[in-house]
Amino acid sequence: MPSRRLLPIGLGLVALLVGCFWWGSQPPADPLTDLSPTIPTVTPSRSTSSRPTPSSAALTRVASSLAQATEPTSTPTAVIADSALIPLPTVTPTLVPAPVVTRTVEINGKATLRLQLNSESFESSGQPVTVNLEPRAYVLGGNTLAEEEQWCVQLGPTGLVFDLQFTLQPITENLHVGGELQLYDGFCGTWGNLGNRLATVPMDVTVPAGSTARLAPTMQVQGSLMGLDNLLNISTGVFLELTIRNPAPR
Repeated sequence: MPSRRLLPIGLGLVALLVGCFWWGSQPPADPLTDLSPTIPTVTPSRSTSSRPTPSSAALTRVASSLAQATEPTSTPTAVIADSALIPLPTVTPTLVPAPVVTRTVEINGKATLRLQLNSESFESSGQPVTVNLEPRAYVLGGNTLAEEEQWCVQLGPTGLVFDLQFTLQPITENLHVGGELQLYDGFCGTWGNLGNRLATVPMDVTVPAGSTARLAPTMQVQGSLMGLDNLLNISTGVFLELTIRNPAPR
């Protein structure tokens, strides 16, 4: 009797030992896994109206748009065409010439008058008459670069008028002589009323610095005594020898 009572107790102890051994052999449970909620599986129900499925091309465009939106934006660089460039004005420097050194320019020479008289019964060839011209000098340079003058020289019954301008050119220092020579059938004493102009010779000569120019202008006039035809014919010739000097600066 006592052995039959102990048999169930022994079987219970064996079962308890086997259960403890099995429980101890199981790996410990992950507490995070145990705490995660169980998501139920939902099976979508099929509807009678089917929705359109996006095409692969549309998905590609959406992906490309998203990629461009995520790219960093760069600062745009302004590009200016050559035609849009504004040309800068060309500035030409103004050259200030150095002051011209002062010097004394001179003009002198002589004039030869030759008269020939003739008519139907008379002819005369007078001897030439030579007149030395009074030398003239002009101080040019510095602030005075030009001079102008008129004067008269009496040659027999005619008056020779000099109307000249002397200009000393800057930088080159050349001397330019312009104007004209005028021959009248009057007398220098009546300046302003010399009579008729018989001949004119223009003057236009440039004399370099340190040089002398020699000129030989000629005036030949055919006329009549007192302007009366068939009375007495007069042939007037004036031959000039002029010297213009432009000395070198010192």
